[in-house]
Amino acid sequence: MRDRVDVREGDATALTFPNGSFDVVVSNLCIHNIPSQQGRDKACQEIVRVLKPGGKAIISDFIRTGRYAQIFKSSGTEVERTGMNFLFTFPPLRIVEVRKPA
Repeated sequence: MRDRVDVREGDATALTFPNGSFDVVVSNLCIHNIPSQQGRDKACQEIVRVLKPGGKAIISDFIRTGRYAQIFKSSGTEVERTGMNFLFTFPPLRIVEVRKPA
């Protein structure tokens, strides 16, 4: 499995990957750490940019997920946002599922 995973560190508002690089993008408790709304919006737009057509992103966070969903929708993706999960996570998380049209 290790030969199929590559972990990199970088700026979520300026990803270094080409357009349409990934089938799946996962962000867990990350985007809220970007200090400005403009930066968080840009990170969401970057996620859409690097997704392949038909790709999916899963975003989990405990704040601002409504705004993330708005940005994803305005970027032309299908978005589903689930409610707070109080039983299984701390902090309670909302999940934003993003699907880029094929």
